[in-house]
Amino acid sequence: MEKLIAKFNKYVSLEEKEIEPIRNYFHKKRVKKGDYLLKKGEICNKIFYVDRGLIMLALYKENRKFVAKFCLEDDLCCEGISFLKEIPTKYCIEVFEDSTIYEINKQDFYNLYKISYKWDRVVRLIMEEHILELVERFADINTITTKERYLKLLDNNAEIFTRVPQYVIASHLGITPEALSKIRKQLAQRK
Repeated sequence: MEKLIAKFNKYVSLEEKEIEPIRNYFHKKRVKKGDYLLKKGEICNKIFYVDRGLIMLALYKENRKFVAKFCLEDDLCCEGISFLKEIPTKYCIEVFEDSTIYEINKQDFYNLYKISYKWDRVVRLIMEEHILELVERFADINTITTKERYLKLLDNNAEIFTRVPQYVIASHLGITPEALSKIRKQLAQRK
């Protein structure tokens, strides 16, 4: 819980009276690899904070998984369209490692706004980070090569490569495992 509070405190300085509701509204949960926090067709009504472990936001199409986002320690994870519009999701949130998370339901999330005006700033800054991340990912998919996307992921998030299999990384990059293998082989030959 302290890491979660520290995360919010990096956006604004919270007083104890503003921290106590966070302690009350976010609930600790241990989840196992293979569990789903959200399944396709459900309405997302929770936000998850990863204290320990790895979860991922993924889309399934024609029996193929497309990993939209890896959520590691100190990350927040939510399927925003479903959460905000209250419509069934096309995504799932899958637990990839045994994990410890904190979750808050939508009603309690909105109750935080009533407790402190600072919450508005916290949420706005977190949303800005996520929007920038999505825009950058979209731009990368459309403007740089697969090899460049691979190298960027390696530079920005090398830890992922020790925690997930190559076929999942390929899925995140939007390529086949064979194409990823070819890229890795080309890079290895250059060394």
